[in-house]
Amino acid sequence: MMRNKVEISVIIPIYKGQEYVRAIMTTIQKNSEKFDEGSIELILVNDYPEIPLVVVPEEDIRFKLITIENPKNLGIQATRINGLSKAEGKYIMFLDQDDKLSDGALFSQYSKIGEGSAIISNGYYEDSAGNQLRLFKNFEQQKLVNDFKYYFYFGNLIASPGLVLIRKDAIPNIWVDNIMTINGADDWLLWVSFLTTHKFKINTDFLYTHCNVGENASDNEIQMLCSSKEALDIFKLLKSDSKLVKVYERRLQMRSGYRSREFSIKKIYQYLINIDILWYVLKFKLKFRWR
Repeated sequence: MMRNKVEISVIIPIYKGQEYVRAIMTTIQKNSEKFDEGSIELILVNDYPEIPLVVVPEEDIRFKLITIENPKNLGIQATRINGLSKAEGKYIMFLDQDDKLSDGALFSQYSKIGEGSAIISNGYYEDSAGNQLRLFKNFEQQKLVNDFKYYFYFGNLIASPGLVLIRKDAIPNIWVDNIMTINGADDWLLWVSFLTTHKFKINTDFLYTHCNVGENASDNEIQMLCSSKEALDIFKLLKSDSKLVKVYERRLQMRSGYRSREFSIKKIYQYLINIDILWYVLKFKLKFRWR
Protein backbone atom coordinates (compact mmCIF):
# COMPACT_ATOMS: atom_id res chain seq x y z
CA MET A 1 0.00 0.00 0.00
CA MET A 2 1.29 3.46 -0.93
CA ARG A 3 1.60 5.61 2.16
CA ASN A 4 4.15 8.24 1.12
CA LYS A 5 3.05 11.84 0.86
CA VAL A 6 2.15 12.90 -2.66
CA GLU A 7 4.64 15.53 -3.84
CA ILE A 8 3.61 16.02 -7.47
CA SER A 9 0.18 15.72 -9.10
CA VAL A 10 0.22 15.46 -12.91
CA ILE A 11 -3.20 16.45 -14.25
CA ILE A 12 -4.07 15.43 -17.81
CA PRO A 13 -7.39 16.23 -19.49
CA ILE A 14 -8.38 13.44 -21.88
CA TYR A 15 -10.60 14.26 -24.85
CA LYS A 16 -11.19 11.39 -27.28
CA GLY A 17 -7.72 10.33 -26.20
CA GLN A 18 -7.95 6.69 -25.21
CA GLU A 19 -5.03 5.97 -27.58
CA TYR A 20 -2.69 8.11 -25.46
CA VAL A 21 -3.36 6.45 -22.11
CA ARG A 22 -0.78 3.67 -22.40
CA ALA A 23 2.03 6.08 -23.30
CA ILE A 24 1.00 8.42 -20.47
CA MET A 25 1.11 5.57 -17.95
CA THR A 26 4.55 4.51 -19.18
CA THR A 27 5.90 8.06 -18.95
CA ILE A 28 4.67 8.60 -15.40
CA GLN A 29 5.93 5.18 -14.34
CA LYS A 30 9.43 5.99 -15.60
CA ASN A 31 9.37 9.39 -13.93
CA SER A 32 8.17 7.82 -10.67
CA GLU A 33 11.21 5.56 -10.50
CA LYS A 34 13.29 8.52 -9.31
CA PHE A 35 10.94 9.11 -6.36
CA ASP A 36 9.73 7.12 -3.38
CA GLU A 37 6.74 4.99 -4.25
CA GLY A 38 3.51 6.99 -4.11
CA SER A 39 5.19 10.40 -4.37
CA ILE A 40 3.76 10.99 -7.85
CA GLU A 41 0.04 11.19 -8.57
CA LEU A 42 -1.48 10.90 -12.03
CA ILE A 43 -4.95 12.35 -12.48
CA LEU A 44 -6.68 11.58 -15.78
CA VAL A 45 -9.85 13.60 -16.35
CA ASN A 46 -12.12 12.40 -19.16
CA ASP A 47 -13.76 15.37 -20.88
CA TYR A 48 -15.58 13.17 -23.40
CA PRO A 49 -17.90 11.28 -21.02
CA GLU A 50 -19.93 9.82 -23.90
CA ILE A 51 -17.16 7.21 -24.02
CA PRO A 52 -15.86 6.24 -20.55
CA LEU A 53 -12.11 6.16 -20.18
CA VAL A 54 -10.58 2.70 -19.89
CA VAL A 55 -7.45 2.59 -17.74
CA VAL A 56 -5.84 -0.76 -16.95
CA PRO A 57 -2.71 -0.13 -14.87
CA GLU A 58 0.15 -2.56 -14.50
CA GLU A 59 0.26 -4.36 -11.16
CA ASP A 60 3.53 -2.73 -10.10
CA ILE A 61 2.84 0.96 -10.76
CA ARG A 62 4.78 3.23 -8.41
CA PHE A 63 2.43 6.18 -8.64
CA LYS A 64 -1.03 6.96 -7.36
CA LEU A 65 -3.67 6.83 -10.10
CA ILE A 66 -6.97 8.72 -10.14
CA THR A 67 -9.47 8.76 -13.00
CA ILE A 68 -12.32 11.27 -13.18
CA GLU A 69 -15.29 11.32 -15.53
CA ASN A 70 -16.65 14.81 -16.17
CA PRO A 71 -20.48 14.91 -16.03
CA LYS A 72 -20.40 16.56 -19.48
CA ASN A 73 -17.90 18.17 -21.81
CA LEU A 74 -16.50 21.09 -19.78
CA GLY A 75 -13.56 22.36 -21.84
CA ILE A 76 -9.86 22.37 -21.08
CA GLN A 77 -9.70 24.88 -18.21
CA ALA A 78 -12.66 23.48 -16.28
CA THR A 79 -11.29 19.97 -16.77
CA ARG A 80 -7.91 20.99 -15.39
CA ILE A 81 -9.61 22.62 -12.42
CA ASN A 82 -11.73 19.51 -11.84
CA GLY A 83 -8.51 17.50 -11.62
CA LEU A 84 -6.92 20.16 -9.42
CA SER A 85 -9.78 19.85 -6.91
CA LYS A 86 -8.80 16.19 -6.34
CA ALA A 87 -5.04 16.71 -6.36
CA GLU A 88 -3.07 15.97 -3.19
CA GLY A 89 0.36 17.04 -4.41
CA LYS A 90 2.27 20.04 -3.15
CA TYR A 91 3.20 20.70 -6.78
CA ILE A 92 1.08 20.55 -9.93
CA MET A 93 1.86 19.90 -13.57
CA PHE A 94 -0.84 20.38 -16.20
CA LEU A 95 0.03 18.18 -19.16
CA ASP A 96 -1.79 17.69 -22.47
CA GLN A 97 -2.69 14.17 -23.54
CA ASP A 98 -0.51 14.10 -26.65
CA ASP A 99 2.61 15.78 -25.25
CA LYS A 100 5.77 14.09 -23.97
CA LEU A 101 8.02 14.28 -20.92
CA SER A 102 11.53 12.94 -20.63
CA ASP A 103 12.00 10.09 -18.14
CA GLY A 104 13.63 12.45 -15.64
CA ALA A 105 11.47 15.54 -16.21
CA LEU A 106 9.61 15.55 -12.90
CA PHE A 107 12.76 14.89 -10.88
CA SER A 108 14.67 17.64 -12.66
CA GLN A 109 11.93 20.18 -12.00
CA TYR A 110 11.34 19.00 -8.42
CA SER A 111 15.03 18.97 -7.49
CA LYS A 112 15.59 22.52 -8.76
CA ILE A 113 12.46 24.36 -7.63
CA GLY A 114 13.69 24.85 -4.07
CA GLU A 115 11.58 27.49 -2.33
CA GLY A 116 10.27 28.80 -5.63
CA SER A 117 6.60 29.10 -6.51
CA ALA A 118 7.04 27.61 -9.99
CA ILE A 119 9.80 26.43 -12.30
CA ILE A 120 9.87 26.36 -16.09
CA SER A 121 12.00 24.07 -18.24
CA ASN A 122 12.91 24.22 -21.91
CA GLY A 123 11.64 21.79 -24.50
CA TYR A 124 10.83 21.16 -28.13
CA TYR A 125 8.04 21.65 -30.62
CA GLU A 126 7.62 18.55 -32.78
CA ASP A 127 5.73 18.84 -36.05
CA SER A 128 3.72 16.11 -37.75
CA ALA A 129 6.84 15.01 -39.68
CA GLY A 130 8.81 14.49 -36.47
CA ASN A 131 11.04 17.57 -36.85
CA GLN A 132 11.94 19.26 -33.56
CA LEU A 133 12.53 22.95 -32.81
CA ARG A 134 13.58 24.46 -29.50
CA LEU A 135 10.76 26.23 -27.70
CA PHE A 136 13.24 28.73 -26.24
CA LYS A 137 16.21 29.35 -28.51
CA ASN A 138 18.50 30.14 -25.57
CA PHE A 139 18.62 31.18 -21.93
CA GLU A 140 18.28 34.86 -22.82
CA GLN A 141 14.93 34.15 -24.43
CA GLN A 142 13.79 31.72 -21.74
CA LYS A 143 14.32 34.14 -18.87
CA LEU A 144 11.92 36.62 -20.48
CA VAL A 145 9.08 34.47 -19.07
CA ASN A 146 9.47 36.62 -15.94
CA ASP A 147 9.11 39.91 -17.82
CA PHE A 148 5.45 40.76 -17.26
CA LYS A 149 5.30 43.27 -20.11
CA TYR A 150 6.00 40.67 -22.79
CA TYR A 151 2.71 38.87 -22.13
CA PHE A 152 0.92 42.02 -23.30
CA TYR A 153 3.23 43.33 -26.01
CA PHE A 154 4.08 39.89 -27.43
CA GLY A 155 1.65 37.29 -26.08
CA ASN A 156 1.96 34.03 -24.18
CA LEU A 157 5.64 33.13 -23.95
CA ILE A 158 4.94 29.64 -22.55
CA ALA A 159 4.05 27.13 -25.26
CA SER A 160 2.31 24.75 -22.85
CA PRO A 161 1.70 24.29 -19.11
CA GLY A 162 3.67 21.04 -19.44
CA LEU A 163 6.84 23.15 -19.24
CA VAL A 164 5.93 24.26 -15.73
CA LEU A 165 5.87 22.71 -12.28
CA ILE A 166 3.88 25.04 -10.03
CA ARG A 167 3.21 24.98 -6.32
CA LYS A 168 -0.46 24.24 -5.79
CA ASP A 169 -0.96 27.16 -3.40
CA ALA A 170 0.54 29.54 -5.98
CA ILE A 171 -2.15 28.86 -8.59
CA PRO A 172 -4.12 32.13 -8.77
CA ASN A 173 -7.67 32.13 -7.44
CA ILE A 174 -8.84 34.31 -10.33
CA TRP A 175 -7.91 31.50 -12.75
CA VAL A 176 -9.67 28.86 -10.64
CA ASP A 177 -12.80 30.93 -9.99
CA ASN A 178 -13.42 32.22 -13.53
CA ILE A 179 -14.05 29.44 -16.04
CA MET A 180 -13.62 30.58 -19.62
CA THR A 181 -16.26 29.62 -22.18
CA ILE A 182 -13.86 29.60 -25.16
CA ASN A 183 -10.90 27.22 -25.15
CA GLY A 184 -7.42 28.47 -25.95
CA ALA A 185 -6.15 31.33 -23.79
CA ASP A 186 -6.64 30.07 -20.24
CA ASP A 187 -2.85 29.46 -20.14
CA TRP A 188 -2.20 33.17 -20.75
CA LEU A 189 -4.63 34.06 -17.96
CA LEU A 190 -2.95 31.58 -15.60
CA TRP A 191 0.55 32.95 -16.17
CA VAL A 192 -0.20 36.68 -16.14
CA SER A 193 -2.20 36.25 -12.94
CA PHE A 194 0.65 34.22 -11.42
CA LEU A 195 3.21 36.87 -12.35
CA THR A 196 1.36 39.62 -10.50
CA THR A 197 2.74 38.14 -7.25
CA HIS A 198 5.31 35.44 -8.17
CA LYS A 199 8.24 34.65 -10.46
CA PHE A 200 9.41 31.52 -12.29
CA LYS A 201 12.64 29.77 -11.51
CA ILE A 202 14.44 28.81 -14.73
CA ASN A 203 15.49 25.25 -15.55
CA THR A 204 17.47 25.13 -18.80
CA ASP A 205 17.05 21.34 -19.16
CA PHE A 206 15.08 20.14 -22.21
CA LEU A 207 12.37 18.06 -20.57
CA TYR A 208 9.18 18.50 -22.57
CA THR A 209 7.99 18.03 -26.16
CA HIS A 210 4.89 19.69 -27.55
CA CYS A 211 3.54 17.51 -30.33
CA ASN A 212 1.48 18.74 -33.27
CA VAL A 213 -0.83 15.84 -34.05
CA GLY A 214 -3.73 17.74 -35.58
CA GLU A 215 -5.98 20.73 -35.05
CA ASN A 216 -6.19 22.23 -31.59
CA ALA A 217 -7.38 25.53 -30.16
CA SER A 218 -3.99 27.22 -30.56
CA ASP A 219 -4.08 26.45 -34.31
CA ASN A 220 -7.50 28.09 -34.78
CA GLU A 221 -6.76 31.81 -35.09
CA ILE A 222 -10.35 33.05 -34.80
CA GLN A 223 -11.05 30.90 -31.74
CA MET A 224 -7.76 31.95 -30.12
CA LEU A 225 -8.52 35.61 -30.71
CA CYS A 226 -11.97 35.30 -29.11
CA SER A 227 -10.52 33.29 -26.23
CA SER A 228 -7.76 35.87 -25.71
CA LYS A 229 -10.33 38.66 -25.48
CA GLU A 230 -12.27 36.66 -22.90
CA ALA A 231 -9.09 36.02 -20.89
CA LEU A 232 -8.25 39.71 -20.92
CA ASP A 233 -11.74 40.60 -19.65
CA ILE A 234 -11.18 38.25 -16.70
CA PHE A 235 -7.73 39.69 -16.03
CA LYS A 236 -9.30 43.16 -15.85
CA LEU A 237 -11.05 42.00 -12.66
CA LEU A 238 -7.58 41.80 -11.14
CA LYS A 239 -5.80 44.72 -12.82
CA SER A 240 -8.38 46.92 -14.53
CA ASP A 241 -6.19 50.05 -14.27
CA SER A 242 -3.09 48.52 -15.81
CA LYS A 243 -1.69 50.39 -18.82
CA LEU A 244 -0.70 47.00 -20.20
CA VAL A 245 -4.38 46.10 -20.57
CA LYS A 246 -4.64 48.83 -23.21
CA VAL A 247 -1.52 47.48 -24.89
CA TYR A 248 -2.97 43.97 -25.11
CA GLU A 249 -6.24 45.34 -26.47
CA ARG A 250 -4.21 46.88 -29.28
CA ARG A 251 -2.26 43.64 -29.74
CA LEU A 252 -5.50 41.70 -30.17
CA GLN A 253 -6.86 44.33 -32.52
CA MET A 254 -3.70 43.92 -34.59
CA ARG A 255 -4.17 40.15 -34.74
CA SER A 256 -7.72 40.59 -35.97
CA GLY A 257 -6.39 42.65 -38.88
CA TYR A 258 -4.22 39.97 -40.47
CA ARG A 259 -3.49 36.26 -40.51
CA SER A 260 -0.60 35.79 -38.09
CA ARG A 261 1.21 33.14 -40.12
CA GLU A 262 1.21 35.08 -43.38
CA PHE A 263 3.58 37.86 -44.42
CA SER A 264 1.39 40.57 -45.93
CA ILE A 265 0.98 44.31 -46.44
CA LYS A 266 -1.78 44.26 -43.81
CA LYS A 267 0.58 42.73 -41.28
CA ILE A 268 3.35 45.23 -42.03
CA TYR A 269 0.89 48.10 -41.71
CA GLN A 270 -0.41 46.91 -38.34
CA TYR A 271 3.11 46.70 -36.94
CA LEU A 272 4.10 50.10 -38.31
CA ILE A 273 1.18 51.81 -36.58
CA ASN A 274 1.98 49.91 -33.37
CA ILE A 275 5.74 50.43 -33.34
CA ASP A 276 6.07 49.81 -29.58
CA ILE A 277 4.59 46.34 -30.01
CA LEU A 278 6.90 45.68 -32.97
CA TRP A 279 9.86 46.59 -30.76
CA TYR A 280 8.96 43.95 -28.15
CA VAL A 281 8.32 41.30 -30.78
CA LEU A 282 11.72 41.94 -32.35
CA LYS A 283 13.48 41.96 -28.98
CA PHE A 284 12.03 38.54 -28.16
CA LYS A 285 12.79 36.98 -31.52
CA LEU A 286 16.35 38.32 -31.64
CA LYS A 287 17.44 36.88 -28.27
CA PHE A 288 20.06 34.51 -29.66
CA ARG A 289 23.06 35.10 -27.41
CA TRP A 290 23.85 32.78 -24.48
CA ARG A 291 25.30 34.18 -21.29
